[in-house]
Amino acid sequence: MRLLYWLVILFFSVNLVNGQQVIEVKLNAPGEDSLWSKLFIYKTDRPVLPHMILIIPGGGYSGLVIENEGHKVARWFWEKGINCAVLQYRIPKSNRSYSHVNIPFEDVKKSIQYLYQQSAILRFDSEKIGVMGFSAGGHLAAYSSNRINTEQGLPKISFQVLLYPVVGMSDELNHAGSRYKLLGSNPLPEHRIQFSNEKNLTLASPSSLLIHSIPDSIVHYQHSLAMFDALRKINKESELHLFSRGDHGFLLKQPYEEWLSIVIRWIRGI
Repeated sequence: MRLLYWLVILFFSVNLVNGQQVIEVKLNAPGEDSLWSKLFIYKTDRPVLPHMILIIPGGGYSGLVIENEGHKVARWFWEKGINCAVLQYRIPKSNRSYSHVNIPFEDVKKSIQYLYQQSAILRFDSEKIGVMGFSAGGHLAAYSSNRINTEQGLPKISFQVLLYPVVGMSDELNHAGSRYKLLGSNPLPEHRIQFSNEKNLTLASPSSLLIHSIPDSIVHYQHSLAMFDALRKINKESELHLFSRGDHGFLLKQPYEEWLSIVIRWIRGI
């Protein structure tokens, strides 16, 4: 009953952008952050794959790189006949009560619920919803996958694509800016562990594809290595691609065909 009520209060509109049908869904009413979180669904009428990809842009939990790590990628998928959606999630404010850290996660959870409920209309398999996160968006994607897939009564995330992701929040492995914005200047030890995705994998965690560059000067490639090693230890299907060239965000400077073809090839096998 709670889920049905939540669906009723969502607002949506349909726009045509360069001939693309983009459905804009408002997920949450403005609270103390005075912002809406939104879902932009790029619907194709003749999908070539039964999957739905929820794209989660990065920005260090201080902003959103939503055009380059969101809409541009979504348009490329749409041109290939693949259903996807871009999440504009709310940004937590650091140095407040600890409860603020769940704000972005709640937006991911509502997005997954909404997409699951609309799968027949959007023409995709409700059992093939995945997340694709860039940088800090990769952290949010992996964190959400770990939590959603272990909570009762929620639709599951069947795969995740993590692109130069922030993975850890521990003293040994972290991205200082993202950790500060999410957890504050002096997070409790238990919170550092809770938000270190490589330390919280379970058998319910989804299949994973990771892509990173070794010269990344912003988010060290050790984040992807740590996640890949942790996935292997529990025998979860995973694949890691390390590039010898390119700094942080390097994929966006390459022809999309070069690296998104890797993503599509991998997703086809899920």
